Amino acid sequence: MKKFLLLTTLSFLVGCSLPSNVNDLKKSSILIPMLSKLPPEQTYQVLLKEMQNIYSSSSTVPIPVAGTVVAVNGSDVVEGRKVKTNQYQVTLTTKAGFSSALGEVIDIIPNQNKSCPTRMNIRVMNRYWKVHADRIKKALTNKNVLCIS
Repeated sequence: MKKFLLLTTLSFLVGCSLPSNVNDLKKSSILIPMLSKLPPEQTYQVLLKEMQNIYSSSSTVPIPVAGTVVAVNGSDVVEGRKVKTNQYQVTLTTKAGFSSALGEVIDIIPNQNKSCPTRMNIRVMNRYWKVHADRIKKALTNKNVLCIS
């Protein structure tokens, strides 16, 4: 995570753009679908709690700037919201100093399959962020939430 914070902060310093909102991330992201045994609202509640457990941390990251090193506080923020009836969204934003980047969006929507009534569309910033989807998959598998095919 420290490497990501470092890269995020450096990219903001040199002018590269990272996704700052859901629409930006969805345009340029990788989709990883998963199915849940629980209804959408329960899936949302379990997912939000698990992600807060995984990402509830902050740290100080050393950032090289103009021949010196500046310590920047970094943190991960997990936010959830109800989009509309039976549809939810969870986001993971990484913040470092005054910069932030949206790294992951999970849309939780109904699925027509009765044994797996919920679909989670996980969108990660790039292939390096697939590790975050793997963490979610492991946490939800341990809670016996996922439909395993």
